[in-house]
Amino acid sequence: MVPRALFRFWSAWLIGGLLAALLWYEPLLNSFWGSLAEMFIFGIFVSLPLAWFLTKLAKKKWALDWRIAARVIAVMAFLFFIFYSAFIVRKHDNFFTGYDLSIFDQAIWRMSRLQIPESTIRNVPWVFGDHFDPIIALLTPVYALFPDARTLLVAQVFLLVAGVAIIYLWSKKEKITPFLAVLVSLLYLAHPGIQGAVNCDFHEIAFAPLLILVIFYFLSRKKWRSFFISAFLLLLVKEEFALWVAAIGVYVVLREKQIRVGVGTLMMGVVYFLLLMNVFMPALNSGGPGYAYGNLFPGFENGFGAGISYYAHDSAKIVEVVAQNPDKWWTIALYVLPLAVPLFFDFLGIILFLPAVATRVLSSYKYLSYAGLYYNAVFAALAVVILVRFLASEKMAAWRTKASELFGRIGIDFPIWVLAAAISVNLFYSYGYSYLLDPVYNWRSIDRQYKAERLELIAQIPAAAIVSASSYMLPHLSQRQNLYILPRISDAEYVIFDYCEENKCNYWPTGLDNMTEIHAFLEQNPLYRIKAENQAGIVFERTGPISESQRAELVNFCHKIIDQSELEPIHRQYLSVNCEN
Repeated sequence: MVPRALFRFWSAWLIGGLLAALLWYEPLLNSFWGSLAEMFIFGIFVSLPLAWFLTKLAKKKWALDWRIAARVIAVMAFLFFIFYSAFIVRKHDNFFTGYDLSIFDQAIWRMSRLQIPESTIRNVPWVFGDHFDPIIALLTPVYALFPDARTLLVAQVFLLVAGVAIIYLWSKKEKITPFLAVLVSLLYLAHPGIQGAVNCDFHEIAFAPLLILVIFYFLSRKKWRSFFISAFLLLLVKEEFALWVAAIGVYVVLREKQIRVGVGTLMMGVVYFLLLMNVFMPALNSGGPGYAYGNLFPGFENGFGAGISYYAHDSAKIVEVVAQNPDKWWTIALYVLPLAVPLFFDFLGIILFLPAVATRVLSSYKYLSYAGLYYNAVFAALAVVILVRFLASEKMAAWRTKASELFGRIGIDFPIWVLAAAISVNLFYSYGYSYLLDPVYNWRSIDRQYKAERLELIAQIPAAAIVSASSYMLPHLSQRQNLYILPRISDAEYVIFDYCEENKCNYWPTGLDNMTEIHAFLEQNPLYRIKAENQAGIVFERTGPISESQRAELVNFCHKIIDQSELEPIHRQYLSVNCEN
């Protein structure tokens, strides 16, 4: 039975909240700070009754049984794995995956054949010279057994979902209640950072959340050899994770008072980062820039040291870059502020967020500012780290007890509310791209006509042929030695692109108008003839060898299309270089 006083309280709470939402929804939504305030007001409004309901469940006998918790977490992980895998495989089968997936697919396909992981799509002799992510080689044995781009997509989901196994082991070791372990697992699986990673092709960052959780699990157990092995593996995910390893080292020194371990971790991250930028990546790029994407960070174009000097000598530049792409503040708020309570009690935890915050604040790259992209998967692991350490910390026990006494007056367990608030805010903000809040709509949004017709066009191209293709066609052709993205045609024997239907098209790096121009150029060029055409798209076949004058014409045409396209400066730079090869 629910006490009458509590029933009246929650009834008034819900009615008042609905009335407030009706009155203030539009004016709040029309401003940046208003919409930010609305997100958290709504999150707190929902989280309190949700926490009250969950507190009632937590008192049940079965909620205190670790065997039942293990089964619930396993079932949740299985369901999320099936759902996420089905979604991204369906997305691929309906030709909604593109450029990024094809780069990884071609590189791993080459490694599975014991070849150098070159990417002709990105036009780099070693894919590790673009981003240093040798950890993807671990997927080679599985890919050799199942050589298909969908193998990478399913493997990515598995890596992301596997983090709940560590959450279970870590929670049990820290003697967190089984029910709280289930809630932490749910927060992780439904986290918008995880959803964004699943939705965005395949990326090496899928390894990071699992490894971050493993690092902190071994830290809690003081298994130093395993800790350092895990930290080294994190370094191999991508060049930016050297900064994360360094941040973990600082955290271990200040929070754990493990001086030798922390300093060793810090030095491992810093030395690795310097070697990567000054030795390894220049070597892989044949003496080119250590970091191909330095231009994304104003002032850091000529190296990390130059960037530090740039801002040290002119602090006004910091204000300029901070003001660019205000969406970055949405992303930071979304992923950090739901953890405000545990971070208030353990403020050193903010150290772990500094690499992510710094890369977003100092970057002029707009895509880093978007909350729904794969870059943010690490925030899911960091949220778990902060929450588990907060729930397990003996130093926080007195604070948790005092807060629980206060929240207990309205029938809420304080730790449960902390988790309910984080879940509520994250899910509310991610509604625009969440599979969970509107799965039917999202499932239908990747429906596409003429799937069989696209496959018929692809079947017209020999397996060993050199091909230039539009973005959505690339991952279905990437198991070959030479594949280019339009408008680069170069020595392609075949050119294929799909037609746009119901605005469901992606011709990046060009636009629809540019593709019309490419179509006309090829149709009028005697070097190419139409091999096949249907409702889905068209295939052009080269009719003979390319003369020097024809090659120059293709290069000039490629430059013309790139110059006309709306591109980020970094993309325009390397795509223009691609035209020359």
